[in-house]
Amino acid sequence: ADQLRLAAGDILFQEGDLADAGYVLTSGRLEMVEEKAARPRVLCEVLSGALVGESALLIALPRPATARALEASTLLRISRATFLRVLEGFPEAAVQLRAVFAGRLEATLGALDTLRREKLEPPFRPPVRRR
Repeated sequence: ADQLRLAAGDILFQEGDLADAGYVLTSGRLEMVEEKAARPRVLCEVLSGALVGESALLIALPRPATARALEASTLLRISRATFLRVLEGFPEAAVQLRAVFAGRLEATLGALDTLRREKLEPPFRPPVRRR
């Protein structure tokens, strides 16, 4: 893993970049910002100890948000190739990570289902009886 240092305001990765690595935030704080929306918005704040961009460890997809340092921050960069080599040597870690990814996927699918119900299905209105 490679160590990275960011100053406040530095960009770790941009929304839309092809993801090729995950990061462990060892010190500092980041914010995840959706910039390509009609109005840019902060999605969340990431605190020290968190894993950032972890889906890139398994699949190459565009980054869904921009990661920006809120203060001086240090991260460990883990490439997909390195991660997959580690999993080959430690199959029990692969099982634990599978559980973590499954939980996150379940939460994401639940949130999407809630949005679908709220946005796509009209609210229930009981039929009106007319005389």
